[in-house]
Amino acid sequence: MNTSDARIVLSNGRTIFFDPDDQRGQRLARDSGNLNPLTLTMWEALLCEQAWTHVVDVGANYGEMLVNPALPPQAQIIAIEPNDGIRRYLTRTLHDAGIAARIVSSAISDSNSVAHFLADRIWSGTSRMARANEINSNCTLVETTTLDTLLGVGKNLDGMRLALKVDVEGHEVAVLRGAAGILARASQYAALVEVLHLEASDREWLLQHFDLYGLAVASKMLDKLKVGTLDQLDQVLTSGEYYKQDLVIRSKI
Repeated sequence: MNTSDARIVLSNGRTIFFDPDDQRGQRLARDSGNLNPLTLTMWEALLCEQAWTHVVDVGANYGEMLVNPALPPQAQIIAIEPNDGIRRYLTRTLHDAGIAARIVSSAISDSNSVAHFLADRIWSGTSRMARANEINSNCTLVETTTLDTLLGVGKNLDGMRLALKVDVEGHEVAVLRGAAGILARASQYAALVEVLHLEASDREWLLQHFDLYGLAVASKMLDKLKVGTLDQLDQVLTSGEYYKQDLVIRSKI
C-alpha cells in the first residue's frame, strides 16, 4: 500500500489517514475506521449529553474518536498525540475533516517535565510513557505537561463544560491527577477513561475520587456502577455484563 493510498473513508464521508506500515492502522482500515465499537458508543453517548465547551482527546492516535462522532459545534477541540510518526497523520485527518483542533505534541501527565516515550513501531496504539525498566535506545524524550497547564487553571473556568477522553496505556491516573484543578472548577465534566491496563491501586483511586459509569453490554446504555470497594468494581468489570475496557467518570454526587 502506498502512503497516498493509506486512508479510510468513513460512512459520514470523512477520511482517516494512517501509516500503511502500522498494524493498528491496517486493522483500523479493515474495521472501517471503528476499531473499538463499544468505546465509540460510550464516547458518542457522552458527547450527546450537553453542549460541551471543550472536547479533549488525550491519546488521539489517528483521530478516529474525533472524526467518527458529531462534535459540539461551538466546542474548543484539543487533540493530544506525542507520537511524532502518528501525529502527522492525525493533523492531516483533522484538517481534511474541517475540524479546527489544537494539536498538542506534549505527553500529558501530572507534572511539567520531560519523560521517555516508547513508540511502538508495529502497533501504534500501545505507544506510551516508558516505565523505568523499559527505558532504552528506542525511547525518545518528550515534554510533559498537565491538563491544568494546558487549559489554564488560572483562568475563570466556571463556564467550562469538559468532555475528556483519556487512553494512554496505563498512565491514565497521572493524567487525571494533573487535571485536578480544572475538574474541581469546571461547571460540568465527564471523562471516558480506559481502565484495561490500570494497576489495582489506580482503579482504587478512581473509585475513591469519582462516580463511575459503565456501558451495559446488552442495552448499550451508561449505568452508574453501584460499587463501593475495589473487589466489587473488579467483579463488575469481569462479569461480562459491562464493557471492561473503559469507564466514564464524573464528579461524586
